Amino acid sequence: GHGSSDTLPCLGGGSAADAEAVFVEALEGWRETLGIARMVLVGHALGSYVAACYALKYPVHAEKVVLFSPIGMGGAGEEE
Repeated sequence: GHGSSDTLPCLGGGSAADAEAVFVEALEGWRETLGIARMVLVGHALGSYVAACYALKYPVHAEKVVLFSPIGMGGAGEEE
């Protein structure tokens, strides 16, 4: 929650793009394992970022995306 957690071993000190890929691909693997064709993704905070990244990469599997308190995404009129 506040950045003081240990680094996940699967991230291994990689880049932000590496971490994003780990989470997005874990979600895709879970979807494939369960045989879910399309799903509604609901994310909060970092989960919102992961849900949005997943939907951008796998739009055919994301029926709807709901984001609560998304982080890491610029708002309207914000510079990136």
